[in-house]
Amino acid sequence: VHHRVKNNLQFITSMLHLQSSHLPPNHKKHFDIAIQRIHAIAILHHIIYQKEIDSPPTCQYLKSIFKLIIKNYISNSEDILIMNVENCKINREALTPITLIINELISNSFQHAFKDIANPKIQINIKKVGDSLNIMYSDNGKWVENSHNGFGLEMKKSLLEQLGGKSNIRKTAEGTFIDIEVPYTNEVQV
Repeated sequence: VHHRVKNNLQFITSMLHLQSSHLPPNHKKHFDIAIQRIHAIAILHHIIYQKEIDSPPTCQYLKSIFKLIIKNYISNSEDILIMNVENCKINREALTPITLIINELISNSFQHAFKDIANPKIQINIKKVGDSLNIMYSDNGKWVENSHNGFGLEMKKSLLEQLGGKSNIRKTAEGTFIDIEVPYTNEVQV
């Protein structure tokens, strides 16, 4: 099953690449974003299923996933990503939406915030606080106005609703800070 899913994701990506090659550059970027989202799902699937199927994934999986996602944008993720992750377990059903939410944030940082930044940095902290899983995402970029609108924002909202979570965005002179809180239920386990 793992190989079939992997092959299907590669097939979808190839179809999107092929179709986008016939489009003008301003339309091609939408296909590139879709391809990046599919790539994030493929990375998640690969990392989860290369391990034992019966063992629940830990927050450490997220560290591996986000390093690979950032490599889509820049070869040395070590220089950009600072990640602090508590030792916790996440149900597979919650891992996918959490990964897709953070993938959108990473994508937005590279597309909308890092254009004139010499040393871009992304920091992700994940920890359990009471009955919640708190994800603190920040970057040191300068966000373009109205860059939070669009399909990506709607997708993040939908995924947060699916998890019963909420988020808060703060912009300061040091960068953008996004706090995400997801309840610890049967979906997200310690």
